[in-house]
Amino acid sequence: MRLRLLVPLLAGALVVLPGCGGGGGTTTVRNPRGTVTVDHGRTLAVTFSTNPGIGFDWERGTPNPDPAVLRPRAASRTGADRPGAGGEVRYPFDARRAGTTAIGFVHFYRGKVVERRTLRVTVR
Repeated sequence: MRLRLLVPLLAGALVVLPGCGGGGGTTTVRNPRGTVTVDHGRTLAVTFSTNPGIGFDWERGTPNPDPAVLRPRAASRTGADRPGAGGEVRYPFDARRAGTTAIGFVHFYRGKVVERRTLRVTVR
């Protein structure tokens, strides 16, 4: 008898779980150029390879995105915890409403600017 009660409860839980999150999720782009598109309500994660131990790094630059369209969150780094080891820097942004905006990034090598890159982002 207990098994018959448990099965409908589990089935109901399975129906509810996929709906959690409200259309969220993350769209990750690595070393992007040009224009990227992300759906409203998702997080856009822009990632670049880095190796700060040898002076190879990326930072946010100008222009700053329109915060009504794309809100920046705190950057994070992975790897590169040992001398000479490479890793990634990840810049997340919340896609807040439909529109187009731009984000600037600066590529450094041994303290000198190697490249300035502007990424256009369309939120739909």
